[in-house]
Amino acid sequence: MIESVVSINALVPPQETQLANQRYLKKLERMLVDLDPSVLDAEQEGLSKKLEQVMPYLQVEPFKVEEVPSWILWQLKPVPESNTEGWMTYIYPKTTLWDGRELLKFADEVDEIEVDGTTYHSAGAAVLMAQVASYVLNDGRLLTGLAAGLIFVILLLSFQRFSAAVFSVLPLVAGLVWMLGLMTIFDYHLNFMNVVVFPVVFGYGISAGIHVYSRYVESGSVMLAVRRTGAAVAASSLTTLVGWGALFVSSHRGLISMGMLACLGIASSLLVSLTVLPALLEVMGGRGDGPGTKVSTESSSELESAPVDARRAS
Repeated sequence: MIESVVSINALVPPQETQLANQRYLKKLERMLVDLDPSVLDAEQEGLSKKLEQVMPYLQVEPFKVEEVPSWILWQLKPVPESNTEGWMTYIYPKTTLWDGRELLKFADEVDEIEVDGTTYHSAGAAVLMAQVASYVLNDGRLLTGLAAGLIFVILLLSFQRFSAAVFSVLPLVAGLVWMLGLMTIFDYHLNFMNVVVFPVVFGYGISAGIHVYSRYVESGSVMLAVRRTGAAVAASSLTTLVGWGALFVSSHRGLISMGMLACLGIASSLLVSLTVLPALLEVMGGRGDGPGTKVSTESSSELESAPVDARRAS
């Protein structure tokens, strides 16, 4: 999980290591000095010039920390307010800040490092993002479950029938399943930024199911519910999709993932509300002992126009 480590020891190796490197460089220098440029053909003339440029680097001497430029040492020293002595070590992960699982593994690996009996704690953007991701993922599961349970209880209290609550929540549940499946197909993953979109998907998914089912209960006609209320639900959802789709042009990957998650969830719930839910209502029914009587599309249209005719007659 660790890509590289940068510390003062990487910039200023121990004296023994520097002396060993110096002996190797001296040996390499003698070999290059003994090289006769006349043996090089025309194609290797550029190599001769490069060797001249390399020679000064082979004559370096061991150096100490004090000889390192101050602008480099400043990056490795703790801030004065910390009142901490020593040097900082930078540990770079192989993964990115957007891969939540890998980032959590990296944070667990470098969170506490013990050296000679002393425990050091890491800090930085990667560790901070891992902590935020951990809080969001843990609390997100809990709050998502509580929200789903509360929504179903409210539906039970509103419709006072278990079957009605199931029909109303169907677009939300099926839409979430489709959304997660499409995310897998398009290789999108949940992260600590796009997980906040779940309440939005919950709101639009459940509202679409409630509106379509309520109209069906009132009219008794699936076709009327889809034709009248379905059009309004579709228009509302499409305008919302346009708003979330605007995030696709963002240069921020987190905003793009939020837009993708919201569009997939809302579109999936809308599609289920206008296809799967009406089909199940037509086959299985779902009104029970609710108000109204199931009638044909033509008679429903007549019932819809009856109040208007009565007002005109009056």
